[in-house]
Amino acid sequence: MRAVAWMKNLLAWTQRAPGMALAVYWIIAFIATHIPSPWEPSDTPPRRLPLDKVGHFVGYAVLAWLLMNLLGRRMRPLAAAGLTMAIVVVYGAFDELTQPMFNRTADLPDYTANLAGGLAGSVFGMWRARQGEGDPVAASGPDLG
Repeated sequence: MRAVAWMKNLLAWTQRAPGMALAVYWIIAFIATHIPSPWEPSDTPPRRLPLDKVGHFVGYAVLAWLLMNLLGRRMRPLAAAGLTMAIVVVYGAFDELTQPMFNRTADLPDYTANLAGGLAGSVFGMWRARQGEGDPVAASGPDLG
């Protein structure tokens, strides 16, 4: 039950301080994707988890949802989704292309998973905005009441 209460508090915080939630998440995600790999870039890891692409998808879905949560307070849902996807396209490429500097590999399938996750997060954000009937604060997250 403590985990459920913690999750409710976290989601409530993303509603109260969407910019702070986005900044904290983005910094953590950037650090996590740029920690030097113990393998040489040309080496194949001894056993690469098949969940790698799922991680990219989920990570970018959360990033896009947090962006939608912030931008949806100032823009119409479709405009917020368009700007969110533009940010995801540019940042996803930047993220992948800078990883070789940290002994990691840039990977087109990872970038594809980034874009798919960004699209899913944007669509979810638009759906939430429509559920709130134009009230971005009400639509910014699950009903915690």
